[in-house]
Amino acid sequence: ITMSSNHRYVYAANQGSASISAYAIDPKNGSLRPVSGSPFKVGIYPDAITIAPDNRFAYVTNEDGNIVTSYKVDATSGALTKSGRPVRTGAHPISVTVSPNGKFAFVSNFNGDSVSAYRIDQHSGALLPVSKIAKTDLHPIYMSVSKDNRFLYVANYGTATVSVFRIDAASGELDEISGSPFVAGSQPYSVTVDP
Repeated sequence: ITMSSNHRYVYAANQGSASISAYAIDPKNGSLRPVSGSPFKVGIYPDAITIAPDNRFAYVTNEDGNIVTSYKVDATSGALTKSGRPVRTGAHPISVTVSPNGKFAFVSNFNGDSVSAYRIDQHSGALLPVSKIAKTDLHPIYMSVSKDNRFLYVANYGTATVSVFRIDAASGELDEISGSPFVAGSQPYSVTVDP
């Protein structure tokens, strides 16, 4: 589940029905009202959705298809419209996150023990693959980018570690920092960064 940065919409990935439910948030009491056309059909077994910081685009991972798909977000209604062709990822993409500056997207590949990086076309929202795949420890799951856009933190569910990568500001390529991965507790599932 994710929320737009303007706090107007909430989106939930529905694995069983291969869809995304979209809701408008009532600013007075926080209640949810389904967006017209919701739920929106997406690829097989959607696992995660994230919204770009400018609220113009959404990205959905499809575990069974090993793809991530881009969607345009209607600024008035919150509705989703597919934008371009899906992009290949590694094996079993389980989560997707966008850097706070909206320049890059990152997908964790649970069975590929890696993170795929993409540059985001600022006009269309299309994902442009970065040539280098970043290797992680076993079963990377959820990720977080630092607010200054410099580092990506990845929880490795299978090895009880957190991998840390430096993000190249121009290309989006990931380089693991010295000392990474760092020991965590058993089966770390998610990670977040203090702003």
